[in-house]
Amino acid sequence: MASLIESLTQSLTPDLVGQIGKTVGLDNSLVNKGLGVVGPLVTGALANTAQSPLAIDGLMKLMPQSGSASGIGSLVSKISGGGASSSMLSSLFGPGLSAITGTLERSLGFKVAPLIAMATPLVMNFVGQKMKSQNLDKTGMAQMLQDEHTQFMNSGSEASKLVMKALDAGKD
Repeated sequence: MASLIESLTQSLTPDLVGQIGKTVGLDNSLVNKGLGVVGPLVTGALANTAQSPLAIDGLMKLMPQSGSASGIGSLVSKISGGGASSSMLSSLFGPGLSAITGTLERSLGFKVAPLIAMATPLVMNFVGQKMKSQNLDKTGMAQMLQDEHTQFMNSGSEASKLVMKALDAGKD
């Protein structure tokens, strides 16, 4: 079974990448480069949030309730609608969001805040799909997110180092 991050990457058709690029004002190569970091960043933020028993209840309320297996049509509508709300991003990243985006922007060389807003509902949609397909409760979801995040961070890739640097900046 594909990991959450692999599922996200596989869903990024050229049309979807083009739609995201048009919405955030980036060419497709920068969108792909950014999503290679931002997708795992959102997964990491979800994993960190899911560690707290109080925060996981709030996180469950943010999960898509439709349970749509395909989801791409709804993803395009979320993208054209601007992505995640500022309150959703605040719930997920807390007060360190500007430090996170600043860290990523210095490393990637372009504005990533709009891309984070686009990627958050995409990742959450995939988490919701995995929860439904694997019949996971909130404890199972928290474990799945932690496993995904740990596996990515242990890869030793440049993207994993950048995600760690950004998440650490958000904590400071």
